[in-house]
Amino acid sequence: MPSRKNTRLTAPRLSNDKMNQITREAICRAMLLLLKEKDFQSISITELTQKAGVSRNGFYRNYNAKEDILNELIATFNKGLFIAIGPPVFGKGSIEWYHHMFSVLRSQSNTMIRLMDAGARGEFLQAASDHLLKDHPDATPEERYRLLAWNGALQNITHDWLLSGMKESDEKMALLCSGLLYSF
Repeated sequence: MPSRKNTRLTAPRLSNDKMNQITREAICRAMLLLLKEKDFQSISITELTQKAGVSRNGFYRNYNAKEDILNELIATFNKGLFIAIGPPVFGKGSIEWYHHMFSVLRSQSNTMIRLMDAGARGEFLQAASDHLLKDHPDATPEERYRLLAWNGALQNITHDWLLSGMKESDEKMALLCSGLLYSF
């Protein structure tokens, strides 16, 4: 009788980096799902790891605290927003940019509101300020402070609009902002 070779198939092994990436994605998705159900402070690490289907060791291999997850979610979310919205347009033509921005924010409002409710409002402001200043590295001190003032005003307007239920249309918000923020 001929000998049988071991024909058992084995799955290819994933690298530690790839496994950590998969774990991080699962934890981030779980955090977003849990934020739909409860506030950030009441989410436990145990609950988070169970929802993500990962071990506590897997959590602590990737994060020190749940605030690290929130920061990662905000950074990823902001990066996508900045790409979708594009660089700000000042002065003439700004109304189209504002309209586009409010349209994108409306489409992403559920996630943005969940992150703001988790206490991320300051992180949104800082990320937008950093992004804006990175695009203007040679700004004079006056230009720098003008950009920061514009960003702060726009952040306050958009946060209030989002948290009050986005009652005004994107068009109305674009008109409002292009008028109010024109002098910046």
